[in-house]
Amino acid sequence: MIFQEILGLDPEQATERLDAAEKALRSLQLQASGSLLSVGLSPHAPYSLSEPLLLRCAELLRRWRLPATIHLAESPEEVAYIGLGLGSIASELLPTVGRHSPSHRVCGESPAAFLERAGLLSERLLAVHGVHVGGSDLELLKQRGVALAMCPRSNYYLNVGTAPLSRYLASGLRVGLGTDSLASNETLSLWDEMRFALNHYNGTVTAQQIVTMATLGGATALGMAGVVGSLTPGMRADLIALAIDHLDEANPYGSVVSQASADKVVLSMVEGKIVYQREGAER
Repeated sequence: MIFQEILGLDPEQATERLDAAEKALRSLQLQASGSLLSVGLSPHAPYSLSEPLLLRCAELLRRWRLPATIHLAESPEEVAYIGLGLGSIASELLPTVGRHSPSHRVCGESPAAFLERAGLLSERLLAVHGVHVGGSDLELLKQRGVALAMCPRSNYYLNVGTAPLSRYLASGLRVGLGTDSLASNETLSLWDEMRFALNHYNGTVTAQQIVTMATLGGATALGMAGVVGSLTPGMRADLIALAIDHLDEANPYGSVVSQASADKVVLSMVEGKIVYQREGAER
């Protein structure tokens, strides 16, 4: 799945920005036609798009019925800016782009409530981070069918707090595991992310839950449940095989999380077809 990112804090440029995003989306759809790829839109974050642009993004997503992803409630600074128009985003980020006041209506809302008013919350939205999603907002996301992507290493790197992962998993929300970008992470390895998550949450989340987040959880969060994400009859058979040195039969998920890495992959399969096989690996 490929998401076309869109940003823009100047309300007067909202139409221009959206037109450019539409053009890019059409190009991506042409390139993806006939392949396994699908295309969506990624408004970067509630604080990096003007309110008029967010409203136009929501309308486009409804009209095209596209999946979407957005950074949501990542930091205390985002919460302060969206709700009160204050904090480092207002005092430091806005001046760098030539703005001296928020480009959204400041009325004490949380980031999730702001997106609800903009019409962006739906079952096709993947919210990234969600570190500071409060109780009422969690219920709102659940009601709208929004999925979450956890990026614990990025949150640690940026010192924005720790998401209450066990609470999110218990809530019934669709929850997957991500990495964010190299701007806030050392690698884009999900293996590294799984190891960090298991250690960081220190017993409050199990290795099995972490592996599920990285596989079936991710597929479900992206709206691909029943297509990929598990070794189940009827699925596409997108899978990898790993060479694990010491498998703990009592805790196989723990063995995978602690030992797996890219150099342990001996076979990759897409839709049942082998696309990579290490030399000497047995079929």
